[in-house]
Amino acid sequence: MATRDFAVDVAVYQSTSMNAYKHAGAHQVIIKLTEGTGYFNPKASAQIKSTHANHMYLHAYHFATFGNSVSRAKAEAKFFVNRAKKLNISPKRYLWLDWETGDGNTVINSTDSNTKAILAFMKVCHSAGYKVGLYSGTYVLRQYVDTAKIVKEYGTCLWVASYATMDRIDTPNFDYFPSMEGVAMWQFTDNWYGLGVDGSITLKDLITDVTEKVQKKAPSWKCKL
Repeated sequence: MATRDFAVDVAVYQSTSMNAYKHAGAHQVIIKLTEGTGYFNPKASAQIKSTHANHMYLHAYHFATFGNSVSRAKAEAKFFVNRAKKLNISPKRYLWLDWETGDGNTVINSTDSNTKAILAFMKVCHSAGYKVGLYSGTYVLRQYVDTAKIVKEYGTCLWVASYATMDRIDTPNFDYFPSMEGVAMWQFTDNWYGLGVDGSITLKDLITDVTEKVQKKAPSWKCKL
């Protein structure tokens, strides 16, 4: 596997078929499995099946609603892990925590309390044998999370959203790379190749865990359709 690899993340809003994403150049898929302690993505099983059929690497994510509550964070993590195991998500892959504003998740708390809750969630997933990572936007991570503590605990594990434009983007412009310590993956668009799906580029080989240092300059490679 190459350090720089295209990945898409899908939820109930996307197709159950990964064919178009594979054709566009994606090699990895992050599927939303759960949210809070009561929601399951009804398309997850079909999306997982298509990911395997297209010979793409599979990871999963959970949308948080726990804010800065450690007890709720642990409960949501257990709910997520149970679903991941039921759907046979390999412990060789990543379980990502999507911690951002929305669906009742409040981020405007103290950085310390937010970070403690996030770490509590990640610990449950990690203790279950999975690799773990944290997703959010650049602003939220810089203002409301002590990412240094997250990275100290779990290494290069941040998946950061930062878009140069809200229009269609096919390849990432590294002049807009969100320079932060510990970035494993950069989500650079929410409309990759006009497919209505988030597009990310890895800065860490998520399969072998090799990390690449990134400078803010355009890459020499091109994505082939």
